[in-house]
Amino acid sequence: MALDEGLRCGHFGLDSLMEGVGAMRGTTGVEKIRSAAELATPWSESPRESSLKVKLRRAGLPSPYQQVDLFDGRGRFVGRADFYFPEARLAVEYDGVTKTRGNFGVEPEAAALAEMRRARALLNAGHHLRRVDRHNYGNGEGVASIVAVYRELVGGIAPAGRTLWVVRGGPAWVGLRH
Repeated sequence: MALDEGLRCGHFGLDSLMEGVGAMRGTTGVEKIRSAAELATPWSESPRESSLKVKLRRAGLPSPYQQVDLFDGRGRFVGRADFYFPEARLAVEYDGVTKTRGNFGVEPEAAALAEMRRARALLNAGHHLRRVDRHNYGNGEGVASIVAVYRELVGGIAPAGRTLWVVRGGPAWVGLRH
């Protein structure tokens, strides 16, 4: 989480982070540090997104893209996803407690309604959506649901064409996607 935040705020770059890890070769515990650095990106927008990314990796999923703009078949913007697996057309959202509580100058009812409309637009455009909140994150059901749906979808649908999604962030971790 701290590495993501440091990258996001520009305190250091990925190259300098990896250089620093490389300089620690032979140091006790460097493998844990290297593993954390491989998961570091500037695209997680909250500590929970950072920790969800770690759980997705540990669950054996390929690296999703982060902060992806999604579109319908006509090229209209329908929403942004925290994580997106284009090969499954699967969008994953972490819903923090402030999302629909009226923060950011939006009334709670209006925020909840806007979120329902956005979810409906994503689904109508052919994307699949899984939501994670503090409850299903904490008990593991959120990640288990993502893994199950991902595995079901990759075998049965064509990947999303590039006209349906645009990456604003990047891969959630370093390494090959498959």
